[in-house]
Amino acid sequence: MIPNMIPILYYGAPGIGKTAYVRSQFDYCEILLLSSMTEEDISGLPFREGNNERRTTPFFVERINAKPKKESICLFLDELDKARREVADTLLTLITNPSHFGIEKQIHIIAAANPPEWGGGDGISQAMMSRFCVIPFSLSIEKWCEWAQKKYS
Repeated sequence: MIPNMIPILYYGAPGIGKTAYVRSQFDYCEILLLSSMTEEDISGLPFREGNNERRTTPFFVERINAKPKKESICLFLDELDKARREVADTLLTLITNPSHFGIEKQIHIIAAANPPEWGGGDGISQAMMSRFCVIPFSLSIEKWCEWAQKKYS
């Protein structure tokens, strides 16, 4: 099990199992495919309530909060490198202050990205990178074979 500390960013080539690895570590993994999301998908739709501007609760937060507290839960930010600039800006707030979005402290936040030379979009800003424990992720045929034998034997 991955310990709940600062958010983790797995950084590596596409198609080597970053998403599959993260999904295997938790009872429930809410995956946000950031390349196809808007700011409102992350922060909720704005509306007025009297003189105050509020936001709806995003669906991913509702799904996470509906899970039993005894489960290990991960919010997985996939394709972080391909997020639109306004989405990346909103994610900085989410990563720094998840409770502002209604995400409880026991929820693990993990992201995955590809380096620019592997189609990693415009890359990830230094401000974003500084919010994560960055872990290079590489393919290990030996570890994959061990995993497959345990899972399918």
